[in-house]
Amino acid sequence: MDKQSGGKKPRYSTTERNVKSVPPIPTNRLTLPNFTNAEPMTGESLKQIKDHLKGQGLLDSSLVAQLLTRATEVFKKEANMVEVKCADAVIIGDIHGQFYDLMNIMDRVCADKPPEGTTSYVFLGDYVDRGSFSTECILFLAALKLLAPRNVFLLRGNHESEKLNKNFNFHQEFTQKYSEDLFQTCQTMFNWMPLCAVVNGKYFCAHGGISPEAKLLSDINKIKRCKEVPQLISSKPCLYIIRSNSAASPPYLPTMTDLLWSDPCEDYEDNDSTKSTDMFQFNAQRQTSYRYNHTAIKKFLARNKLTSVIRGHEVQINGVKLFKHKDDKFPSVITVFSAPNYVDSYRNKGAVIVISEKDMDLRSYNAVEHPFLLPEGLNAFTWSLPFVGEKINEMLVNMLNVCTEEELSSGSGENGGLSSSPKHMSAERKEVVRNKIKAVAKMGTYYKTLQKENDAIMKLKVLSPGGRLAPGTLSGGRSSIMSALEKNANLEFDEIKQIDAENEKMPAMER
Repeated sequence: MDKQSGGKKPRYSTTERNVKSVPPIPTNRLTLPNFTNAEPMTGESLKQIKDHLKGQGLLDSSLVAQLLTRATEVFKKEANMVEVKCADAVIIGDIHGQFYDLMNIMDRVCADKPPEGTTSYVFLGDYVDRGSFSTECILFLAALKLLAPRNVFLLRGNHESEKLNKNFNFHQEFTQKYSEDLFQTCQTMFNWMPLCAVVNGKYFCAHGGISPEAKLLSDINKIKRCKEVPQLISSKPCLYIIRSNSAASPPYLPTMTDLLWSDPCEDYEDNDSTKSTDMFQFNAQRQTSYRYNHTAIKKFLARNKLTSVIRGHEVQINGVKLFKHKDDKFPSVITVFSAPNYVDSYRNKGAVIVISEKDMDLRSYNAVEHPFLLPEGLNAFTWSLPFVGEKINEMLVNMLNVCTEEELSSGSGENGGLSSSPKHMSAERKEVVRNKIKAVAKMGTYYKTLQKENDAIMKLKVLSPGGRLAPGTLSGGRSSIMSALEKNANLEFDEIKQIDAENEKMPAMER
């Protein structure tokens, strides 16, 4: 009995919400009859979608289809490289399914610069994967694009790709909430997204960077972009099968891969080599595309009369990184990453860039809280299976444990009942029974570990390549799990980035 509460245990209602300050998740799927009847997106409709998604509600499938197909039609009218002319531009980097951080950007960080009038928003891609709310991100952004098509520009990132979506978690998340058909509709929209933008004739914006095959901006508009992102087949530097066989695909497709996957070289600020193999080095970290040096950027900017390249694609501890060579008056490359505390592990800041006619404002912010979700989108029944499994396991142990280890070893036992059976067993049969008991006992260890350390396991899986734990982690029980988690908790930013490096590669091509 609880002495402090007068010997009475607290009683909770099974029909009312016990924490009334937390609103219930909407059970209805949001419909917007006017919008689905071909009416334009309005500010009120966008607010309804936004509030419903923030409350973890789902949209009606017909509304989802309308958002995706109508946004696709808008993208089809845009060039590969969109030209953005505005008084103020807000540049937003990777979002990666962090919907509540995206809402923080829109409602607080950039509340003074709404995407209307003379203010334009340029999103650099990677709206989905890794985070838990990718579906909400892409549906909200599609609605925002329909509300302000001339003020909002959504560029394609390397994660706007069916291959990556199935390798990571967006495919699973989206199909759990909606359907495979709508997922394919979303992929069609991804394929039509523009590849880059030029803001006010000065800033070249792309998810990854530049390509050796796009020396002029006009080269980019030659790409037939409505395709899955081409993949690297050979691991040898700069050897694309698709490049060496132009008849296998439309021209210039590899350039598209470079725009979405390339990175600055690690020694960018000191590397001014003019050798072609130094200007564009094979990107071993990504296992595709290139790393470009300062000379490559300098030539690209000079040819096209640009000031700087603004890109995303790489997590930064402060949300932004300025690459400035000793010869640069202004940073020639700027990386901006807008997903703070990336995958709930990096403890980095997020950032956005606000460009006005006279200056550039770098705004950084911390992560906001997001709703708790059961791991991998599981429902309560599926999540409870380890609990049920443990009980089944106990039953199996009791059924199989017909004798003690001593009895199995000695061949003698008590008279009567099942426990007397060992003396009639052959040595081979004893070994079979012994192995069954050991196997079920080991299964019991797995189930107990899954049940008691579920949250810790999911945190470890986020940074594990392919979402798979290291061999022996589960069988080691609680001590093994907590040891691994504690090790991760004490890691510095660069150490976490190194562990996560496997997840930054282009997945191997299916033969």
